[in-house]
Amino acid sequence: MNDEGIGIAGWLLADLTLVLALIFLALVPGRAAEPEASMPTPTPTVTASPTPTPTPEALPDPGLPQADFGFDQLVLSGIGGDHSTDALAPAIAGAGVRPGLSKSDEDEENPDTEGTGEAWLRQKQEQCWRIALVETFSRPLDTGTSRFLAGVELSKAVNEALFAWLGASEDGPPPNGGIFYGGAGAVQEEKTAAYYDSFGNLGADRREARINLFFVKDQACDPSP
Repeated sequence: MNDEGIGIAGWLLADLTLVLALIFLALVPGRAAEPEASMPTPTPTVTASPTPTPTPEALPDPGLPQADFGFDQLVLSGIGGDHSTDALAPAIAGAGVRPGLSKSDEDEENPDTEGTGEAWLRQKQEQCWRIALVETFSRPLDTGTSRFLAGVELSKAVNEALFAWLGASEDGPPPNGGIFYGGAGAVQEEKTAAYYDSFGNLGADRREARINLFFVKDQACDPSP
């Protein structure tokens, strides 16, 4: 075969190949383009680590009163034979004061005192202290009768005079009925005691009464300037 024949045959073969390729592409259905593979979105991981937070100590309820076992004492010396409220109230107002005592000191013989009962109670009330408990000890005259019973009766009379004097008003200047924690009536009925005491070796002709006043701080009160 000459060169011309070879060239024509090669051209026809190439042309046939192109036609077959076009026919193949026309017969095979086209495929939609596949979407690009998306990267998975990472899910955030939250790790809870324990925090060693100390538990705060419980604080006292600010509405409750604060108190301790100390008390103040009013010393009524030279009490006469008249134990009426009118006679005993001035004796209480002018009584000597023994502040900040413990129980072991309450019946000390001939103790030192300071101030007067009225001034002391006024100061305590203005500073938001309130009487929560009253204990009264009395020594009557040695008349040959039952000193124990006579002492208790004198203590009761002193207590009556105390509440009558302070409880007469709650609107006037202190000291007044507002000095009692929870009200004068509640303290008088539930938190008042009357006792006999010999107070050591006091003279047989000497009457004396001592009032122990237990105070608590009123948290709802604003002290006077």
